[in-house]
Amino acid sequence: MKTQLTSVDLRFLSREFDEYLSGARIEKAYQLGAKELKIRLHAPKKGALDLVMAPGYAALTIFERKSPQQPSSFAMQLRKNLKGAYIRQVRQRGFDRILEIVIEAGDKKFLLIAELFSTGNVIFCDERKKILGLLEWQRWKDRKLGVGQTYEYPPESANPLDMDLVSLKKVLSSSDKKIVSVLARDAGLGGLYAEEVCLLSRVDKDKAAKSLSDDEARSLSGSFMKLMEKIMGGETHASIIYLEKKPADVIPFDLEIYEKSEKKPFPSFNDAVDEFFSTQEYDSAKKERDGILGKELAKIKGIETRQKEVIARFEKESREFQKAGDAIYQNLQAVEEILKNVREEKKDGRSWEEIDAKLKGKEVEGLRIESVDKNGHVTVKAVR
Repeated sequence: MKTQLTSVDLRFLSREFDEYLSGARIEKAYQLGAKELKIRLHAPKKGALDLVMAPGYAALTIFERKSPQQPSSFAMQLRKNLKGAYIRQVRQRGFDRILEIVIEAGDKKFLLIAELFSTGNVIFCDERKKILGLLEWQRWKDRKLGVGQTYEYPPESANPLDMDLVSLKKVLSSSDKKIVSVLARDAGLGGLYAEEVCLLSRVDKDKAAKSLSDDEARSLSGSFMKLMEKIMGGETHASIIYLEKKPADVIPFDLEIYEKSEKKPFPSFNDAVDEFFSTQEYDSAKKERDGILGKELAKIKGIETRQKEVIARFEKESREFQKAGDAIYQNLQAVEEILKNVREEKKDGRSWEEIDAKLKGKEVEGLRIESVDKNGHVTVKAVR
């Protein structure tokens, strides 16, 4: 199952965001979890909107997310600086999985940057890209993200939209790697769209790139350029893809690789992304809740089982005591006579051992004395 948006996905999504959110007023910010931020907006012709930014994706969501009662320090900082501010532009950084929101608050300008790769982050900067706040301080081998530092972008990935036929052929002809790997990494397409180009061109994706024939290179290049035209054109036919009845992918336009797969169409790519990832979050949260409830239920059932065992033991003992009590009541006169004999022997100074030896086997009105122990407990047995 897809867990993060691709660069192609963000290309389409950022266009829709820019269309929907340009001129939108920021009302409030919430930090929903360690890595998830929600911005409450009011957009022209759209009304109230919630923009969610989380590791791997962003969406204008229709799914309700419970806001914490106590806002985080980062949420408070955003509220203080951005309440009543306006969004002027939403854009993708190059072909990276980085979303940038340009914000204007009076005579000040800010930049909210959502990094949708790896573990994710949201960084709040002034117009000179000085970091004012962020969801998480991070250290990478080539950069650090912390308050007071100047925000630095990660090394820019290859942008297939900048490639022409000459540069593409150069990339392919200079590599011993599989064609699909070259397209995915060196050309910056990512795995899914690299597979799509190979499928469209009818070229074996596992063939070494530098061993392509002229005809194969032309076919592959043609399919690559057609895909680039489709991405740059921006026409959306969004859908969620289902494999074995389960949601597996969300795509901004039709792909031949999913031609025979079950699809659910959406009027916008944002709507598809929102349902796909929000449902994942809901399912994940439900599994976590079910796991916690399952443990609690198992604990309660364990307590219940032990309580039932105790009750059964008490009921058994109660029946035995009842039976003994009934027997004593029915032979009360004989019991009293036996106890009287025992007391008299003890009064005469005999030890319990001597009393046991003297009275054992004696019968009194249908009861036979079986023993008298060292604590003076008398055991009798009915003989009739």
